[in-house]
Amino acid sequence: MKAGETFGEMSVIDGGGSATATLTAVDDSEVLELPKVDLEKCLTGNSDLSAKFWRAIARELRDRLSRTSDGLRNYVDINRALIDNPNFREFYSLCHR
Repeated sequence: MKAGETFGEMSVIDGGGSATATLTAVDDSEVLELPKVDLEKCLTGNSDLSAKFWRAIARELRDRLSRTSDGLRNYVDINRALIDNPNFREFYSLCHR
């Protein structure tokens, strides 16, 4: 993650179930926490803020899905080349030992 990025949105969406990810800082980091009850207080009765919040969540999830789709397309392309092209398969095996 980069500075300014957020996490924990899945628990906001699904009602606070089990965590779907774990983060470990590799450098000194400052993390700000907003408990769900406080977030709900901020969003309740403030339709403009609520709309902006949910739009931001939707954009973040769209971007993550797009990156995942791109990664899967790359994986499929490499897999297809490994299956269809013996020269590529040999080259790939040499590079990934």
